[in-house]
Amino acid sequence: MTDNNNRLLLLCKKFIKKEYGLIEFQSRMGTANFPEHLNDFQDEIINQLEIIKFTEKEIDYYRKTSEVIEEIKKQILK
Repeated sequence: MTDNNNRLLLLCKKFIKKEYGLIEFQSRMGTANFPEHLNDFQDEIINQLEIIKFTEKEIDYYRKTSEVIEEIKKQILK
């Protein structure tokens, strides 16, 4: 697994451990170095997080973002 993949997984773990909230997680994912083959996926992730931020209740941020994180893990571990 590449360093970029490991860094992405670390960002995800920090959100799961509640070290980051949705806003900080979204910001960090926006500036993260995704592997080249996942560049389009990065845009999709940022869009999904934006939708969560503006359409979900704050109480649901963690659960909905955790679903996005599962998608990230699937893409990384392919």
